[in-house]
Amino acid sequence: MEKLDFVFRKRRDIGLLISDFLDLFKKTFKHFHSTILTLALPFISIFVALIYFALSFGKDFFNNPSNSDIEIIFIYVGFFMLLFMFFFMFIYIFITEYVLKVYKAGNLDFTWKEVLQNCKKYFSKYLKFFLGSILVYLILAIPLILVSFILAFIPFIGGLINQFISTILGVYIIVSFFLYRERNFSLSDSFTQSFNLIKSKLFEYAVASFIFSLMFFIIIGVIILIPSLIIFFISFNSLQDWIDFNSFFDSSLGKIIVLLGSFLMMLMYILFSMYYSLFHSLIYFSAIEENFQEETEDEVDLIGTTKDEF
Repeated sequence: MEKLDFVFRKRRDIGLLISDFLDLFKKTFKHFHSTILTLALPFISIFVALIYFALSFGKDFFNNPSNSDIEIIFIYVGFFMLLFMFFFMFIYIFITEYVLKVYKAGNLDFTWKEVLQNCKKYFSKYLKFFLGSILVYLILAIPLILVSFILAFIPFIGGLINQFISTILGVYIIVSFFLYRERNFSLSDSFTQSFNLIKSKLFEYAVASFIFSLMFFIIIGVIILIPSLIIFFISFNSLQDWIDFNSFFDSSLGKIIVLLGSFLMMLMYILFSMYYSLFHSLIYFSAIEENFQEETEDEVDLIGTTKDEF
């Protein structure tokens, strides 16, 4: 297959990060989506099946719980939250392995099976990082909650600053993620060296990430909004009595609408996770080049070799 005309390791400012992402997005669009969505399909099916189970068998249990059932409800909710976290852990694993496969191969001559094979090979490593990142979040939780509480009293600006802090944390975690997997750093070194790697351009990377996240979340939201509105109007026209919600959701049409809504919600989060990870992989490679200048050195060596040949 023809070599992919894209340089991963190079210095990028905010504008170049976004333009290079759009370039890579365009060049890998069909292959990227077909690969990741194929891998994600079993997880989406499980999620939709669980929603159907909750609608069919668990509705009465949740609507009319006894005192002894409260603890069981919390267990079920906790289970669903944990399942949701693991689901998106797998999504990020798939995307990371896809990006590294493209980066190392320099082409798109591979299938989802090869990506899955790498995911299985490094799964234990990913699981360690996932558990390690939870520990990092717990360590940072107290100061972050305190800062968020203070900023909550500042209208509008406080919310933006809170979002910006979350963006910085996201950049930090994903760069740590790539260091751990691509550079084979130890778990502790990946977290400590990640900050050293991005600190010189932390504000610039965070601004780029913030702009990107806002832009694509709006775009994906608008795309998902159209079928969501269709589902809403079908529901509205089908509800003869707005007070009797239970009878509507007991019907086949009600269940289909809820399942479609759940599917669209999952699809939106998966698409955003795909684009978010792909964009932040460019931040990682840019930070690597900024600190180690590997691509530049390779190009200089290549020029020197060419001159010797002549």
